[in-house]
Amino acid sequence: MSGARRDHAFVTDPAQNRTVIARKPDALEPPSEGIVLERLRTEATLWINAVHLQAARIGRRHTEQYSEPEEITAVEVDLHFFLVALVRLRRCVSRVGLNVLVLCKSLDRLVSTFDSQVPSLRKLRNVSEHIDEYNLDEGHDSSVSRQEVQTWAMGTSEDGGLIWHWLGEAFDVRGAHEAATVFYREFLSECDAHIARLRTGDIAHG
Repeated sequence: MSGARRDHAFVTDPAQNRTVIARKPDALEPPSEGIVLERLRTEATLWINAVHLQAARIGRRHTEQYSEPEEITAVEVDLHFFLVALVRLRRCVSRVGLNVLVLCKSLDRLVSTFDSQVPSLRKLRNVSEHIDEYNLDEGHDSSVSRQEVQTWAMGTSEDGGLIWHWLGEAFDVRGAHEAATVFYREFLSECDAHIARLRTGDIAHG
C-alpha cells in the first residue's frame, strides 16, 4: 500500500539465495495512536473483505445445493474460515478502542452491539481454534463434548441464508455477514470523524 509504514523490509540474501526479513531500527518504538489507527484500520479492511469472500462462497454453495462429499467438506471449511475472518475483524476494532483513548467508549459500544448480534461467535470460534483439544474432551468449555465436534448440519433461514447447526448453536451466516458489514462501516465512520477532528485541531494528536 503506497505510503504505508512497514515494520519489516524484505531483503535478499545473495549468499544463501533466499529472502529474509530484516526488522527496521524504529520497529521497536511504541506506535503512536495515529499509527495504531492507520494500521488496524487497514487490517480491519482486509478482514471485512475476507468476511465478504467467505459469505459469498458459503451462500453460493448453499444456494446450489451441492450433494457431493467434497462440496459439503468445502462448505464446512468455508464456515470455519468465516469464523476466523469475523473474529479478526472484531479484534482490530477492539484493539483500536484500547489504544486510541478518545475512541474507547464509542468503539466499545460497537463491539458490544456486534457481540449481541452474533452471540454464538465466541463459542464457535474457540472450539474451532482448539479443535484438536475438543476432539479429545480436553477443551476449556466443559459443556462441549467430543461427540458434538464432528457433528453438524445445515438449515435455511427465512430469507434463504444458511443456518449452521453446530455445538447446539444455530449460526445465521447471512445475519452475521450483515452485522459485520454494519460493524465495519460504523468503525470507519468513527475513524474518519476522529481523523477530521485531528486535522482541524479539535483534539490533540496521540
